Amino acid sequence: MNKSYRTRRQLLDALQELTPRMIEAEESLRAIRGGEVDGLVVETAEGDRVFTLSGADHPYRIMVETMNEGAVTG
Repeated sequence: MNKSYRTRRQLLDALQELTPRMIEAEESLRAIRGGEVDGLVVETAEGDRVFTLSGADHPYRIMVETMNEGAVTG
């Protein structure tokens, strides 16, 4: 079907489907811009990939570098 010939009902259905996705995307961007997010998990064809935002690991790196005792994580 040629998209330029959509009916009013089809357009309203598309709007109803896309509105929650837009709200979620805007909320995600707000959280990223507000510094509430350290990283992102993105689904790809090869599986989930984790991306950390610039500087997200800085507090942990400082903690490890300044520790006087050993630590184990699992």
